[in-house]
Amino acid sequence: MPLSPFNIYNQFVAEASQAAQVRQLKRTIKENANFNYAANESIREMVSTSEYTQSKT
Repeated sequence: MPLSPFNIYNQFVAEASQAAQVRQLKRTIKENANFNYAANESIREMVSTSEYTQSKT
C-alpha cells in the first residue's frame, strides 16, 4: 500500500514540514547577525585574549 492516499498525504505533510523548518532556519540566520555557525568563539574574542599580543614596531 505505498501509494495509498494516506501514505501520499503523510509524505506530502512531512516534506512540507521539513521545507518550512529549512525556510525558518534560513530566515533566522539572515535576520540574526550574531548567528554562531557552530564556532567556539568569535574572532573578536579570539584576538582579545591575553595570549594574543600585537608587536609594536
